[in-house]
Amino acid sequence: MTNYDFSVTFEDSQELQQSRERLLRALSAVESSIESSLGIQAHLDNIAGSDLDLGKERTQVQLELFQSRMRCHKRSLMRLLEVTTGTSNLV
Repeated sequence: MTNYDFSVTFEDSQELQQSRERLLRALSAVESSIESSLGIQAHLDNIAGSDLDLGKERTQVQLELFQSRMRCHKRSLMRLLEVTTGTSNLV
């Protein structure tokens, strides 16, 4: 196994911390989007059977697809945060 020496500056540590903060903000936005879509879905369930029920099934499918994408983004952000945590511990 080969060891590598890298020089890490204070600026590098600051940049890593700023990247983590941006990732946390992005994660928060994704989580809020998921919660909002769940609220919309619940509202659609409440209006089921009313005159406003037009296109509900299509909208439900689109919401589920959106939620699936957001969960995928959330997992990706969580992985990136884990990597930055590991990197931060090494620095």
